[in-house]
Amino acid sequence: MGLINPSTLSQSEFHSSSLISQPLVSNILSHNYDYNEETLTEQQKSIKEVVKMKLNRHNTAATQLRAMLPSNLQLAMDLCQEKGASSWLTGLPIEEYGFTLHKTAFRDALALRYGWLPANAPTSCACGAAFSAEHALSCPKGGFPSIRHNEIRDYTAYLLSEICHNASTEPHLQPNPTSQVRFPPLPQPTSRMVLDLM
Repeated sequence: MGLINPSTLSQSEFHSSSLISQPLVSNILSHNYDYNEETLTEQQKSIKEVVKMKLNRHNTAATQLRAMLPSNLQLAMDLCQEKGASSWLTGLPIEEYGFTLHKTAFRDALALRYGWLPANAPTSCACGAAFSAEHALSCPKGGFPSIRHNEIRDYTAYLLSEICHNASTEPHLQPNPTSQVRFPPLPQPTSRMVLDLM
């Protein structure tokens, strides 16, 4: 989550603060109380140096940490660094768009972010395989493949409802009173078209 221990960075932060405020200290010691363009330029230059040093320090620490991790945690680290991967942590909890997480869901999301199994997760799946987050998303006995299918189906139906009348998802088959299969007649231009999204 990016939480840091302040004691580990106190020396570098003090050095950065001293570097940025050095032009102001020089002005005070020389009894020059005007904040002129030269002082501003020096401070901006110091700020750029501090940002560059922090970025280099962060990249070095991340490289060293990644080298010590197993392959699955290296993948988790790479995924967490993707653009937008932390948006769910900083997004507004708007219930209308499904951005709200209750306490257990938030804990499970953090566990998945760090490559851990959520609390109270089973050790084995119903299909007999060892349980993991990756297996849960792809197991044919679980509900996630169906949920993903249904989300795509429902969103496609929603888009079609914007331009078509009476768009429906997986309509019921018409009853067939006889055992013979009869092909329906071709639809007329005025009849209702039904699109079965599977």
